[in-house]
Amino acid sequence: MPVVTAVVNPINDPFTQVGADDPSGIRPGGPNAGPIGFFGATPVAQPASQGSVTGIAGTVTEYSVTVTAASVAPNTTNEQAFTVTGAATGSIVAVTKPGVDAGIAVVGARVSATNSVAITYANDTAATVTPTAAQTYLFNVIPAAMCITATLTPAAVAPNTMSLQTFNVGGLAANAPVIVNKPTAQTGLGIVDATMISAGVVGITFANFTAATITPTAGESYVFFAATDLSIASVMRTLQVTLTPVSVAANTTAEQTFTVTGLPVNSQVVVNKPTVTAGLGLGGARVSAANTLALNYVNNTAAAITPPSEVYTIASFPAASAAAGSSNAYNVQVGGGVADHAALVALGLIAGP
Repeated sequence: MPVVTAVVNPINDPFTQVGADDPSGIRPGGPNAGPIGFFGATPVAQPASQGSVTGIAGTVTEYSVTVTAASVAPNTTNEQAFTVTGAATGSIVAVTKPGVDAGIAVVGARVSATNSVAITYANDTAATVTPTAAQTYLFNVIPAAMCITATLTPAAVAPNTMSLQTFNVGGLAANAPVIVNKPTAQTGLGIVDATMISAGVVGITFANFTAATITPTAGESYVFFAATDLSIASVMRTLQVTLTPVSVAANTTAEQTFTVTGLPVNSQVVVNKPTVTAGLGLGGARVSAANTLALNYVNNTAAAITPPSEVYTIASFPAASAAAGSSNAYNVQVGGGVADHAALVALGLIAGP
């Protein structure tokens, strides 16, 4: 019978070693293990990721297209489709109108078919308004692989008002600018703002520009994009800036400008207002000059409204826009810092926030 000789472990470190000198290693936690905590942190279960697009790579394309829109009847909306060659179904699109027309707001956009983008215009006045002809719009198209879809059933929106509604959309990062496309248009209804309430919870402000209650179509698949950066090329960065708007007159739109250092001329922006102000929404955002942000506020009530001073989240696409009729394409990857950092903080492996 072989003789077993006991061997004293030569390791005499002044700390407690977690392990058994097993050459195959040691793995804290298993598929059915309980919570784990480090450095005095309260034990937590393994952080989950629900549909996150972190790390996904793809091509983001900005199209510069000359648009001539048709007239919009009083106190309603009108969706109009325009040719954007290269736009693919399933993608999400952000639209920048280069100038303002009193009473007109852009309250929706979607890729309605291959090579076609539909824009929903709202007219918040008592007279027909025709948007300025032959303007060069910017269309920023983000591929489907970088987007998250969620089936939503919003509540009814009362006549001539705006309604902030919140939805759980796993995979959307907190404090990130968010873009949302409703998959269909409904006459009189538009989206005048979206914002991240917290990680995985998005707020959408619906506007009803008519005199009758409108219920958004139930069970529709909305498309979302939210990230703090797109890396590889300098394609998108996030700014958080305190803005103090002035009063907006009743039942109309009003563009106001703000100094925001770091916004290049001829670049595109997506802007999220952090809270809802009853009767008020955003009907467009653009860079009107270098370091100048122009926001088109919509007042859907019969009284003037002064928006509060608050911190807005801005997605800036700093590259110069393409000439009319052409496009710029960027190979990018969705940054991963926010989700990874949150998971490490939750486990106590790094200090918060």
